[in-house]
Amino acid sequence: MPFIQINLQEMKILVVDDSSTARRFLSEMLREIGVGHVVGAEDGAEAIERLRTFPADIMLCNLHMAQLDGIELTR
Repeated sequence: MPFIQINLQEMKILVVDDSSTARRFLSEMLREIGVGHVVGAEDGAEAIERLRTFPADIMLCNLHMAQLDGIELTR
């Protein structure tokens, strides 16, 4: 079975968490491993706005957030 090769430099990841510390930590770790495009959002509503201009390949989000939680955001 062949391996799938992913170019992390071209990967776009949206990090959604109401904790600025968690957002910053995840964003820095992703950049350290070579992800080229990382954008953060403070909550689900902001994430939806970000997705309008940032077509993320992957979204990492907190499950428990005020207003719009991770489950509702994913839907």
